[in-house]
Amino acid sequence: MADPATLAMLAKAAAAVLSSEKARKTIGWVIVAIFSPIIVLLVLLCSLLSGTAEHNTTALELCFHGGVISASVPEDYRGHIENMRDSFFVLDGGAAELDGQMENGDSLDRTRVKAIFYALYFGEEQPSQRAHKQYLDCFVTYEERTRTVTEADDAGNEVEVEETYTVAVPIRDLSVV
Repeated sequence: MADPATLAMLAKAAAAVLSSEKARKTIGWVIVAIFSPIIVLLVLLCSLLSGTAEHNTTALELCFHGGVISASVPEDYRGHIENMRDSFFVLDGGAAELDGQMENGDSLDRTRVKAIFYALYFGEEQPSQRAHKQYLDCFVTYEERTRTVTEADDAGNEVEVEETYTVAVPIRDLSVV
C-alpha cells in the first residue's frame, strides 16, 4: 500500500494541475491525441464487419428465399448462389420423398437440412452435383417394421398376411447427424 504522505503529495499535485484551465485543456488534448487513432481504427473495423455481415445475409436470403440477383454481383458469386438454389431444389425433392416414408406425421426439418448443406458446400465447385440422397440419409435412420394387411388369396378369400416394410425415422439430435 502507498505511503499516506505520497498520496497526499499526489493529491496536491493533481489539484494544482486541475485548477489551471490551461493544464486541463492540455491534458484533454493529450488524451484525445492518444485515443483518437484507436477510436478511428475501431470505427473502421466495425464498418468493415458490418458490410461483410450484410453481404453474407443477402447471399443467404437469395439462396433460401429466392429473389432477383443484382447485376452488380460478380459472375462467380452469382454462379454459387444459383448452384445452391439448384441444390436446395433437389434436396426439397429428396426430403419430400423421405417424408413419404415416415409415419406419425414425422418429417425432416428442411431448414436445418439446407442450412447445414449451405454451411458445408457454399462456394464449392458444383454442389448441386453432390450425392444428395446420401446427404439426406445422414438425417434419418431406417427401421424395418411389420404390419398385418388383408389380401385376397387365389380363391378370392380375404386372408390376413404380415408384411415387412421400411420406415424412415428423422434424427432429431444434431450431434448424431
